[in-house]
Amino acid sequence: MAVTLDDVGIQNYPAGTFCESVEYEAVVEDTFIPACDSSFGAAGTFARMINFTISGNGDLNAALVLGSDGSSAGAITGVTDGSGTRLIVSTEEGESNTGFNTFSATGEYYPTAV
Repeated sequence: MAVTLDDVGIQNYPAGTFCESVEYEAVVEDTFIPACDSSFGAAGTFARMINFTISGNGDLNAALVLGSDGSSAGAITGVTDGSGTRLIVSTEEGESNTGFNTFSATGEYYPTAV
């Protein structure tokens, strides 16, 4: 099951891995071209990107890390589940004798990249 941001509570991501938190920020660059009289001329946006971090308990999902084609495997519903390109910037895993394994992954998702 993918992580769904509309559901509250502990989510299974995928079987055996529990998602503790998903944080994301949608970023877009813009440009403004003034008219000759310094009034509004034109504007445009480009380079849409979503920065995300997912963390939890269990093993790090290999589909999230290896699936850079934006496929549904390892996708975070509503964040990285389109047809763009997913780039994982860093991963972190931890083991403990007294608790569950922990993981976190940070990445960037480019929804319009081919």
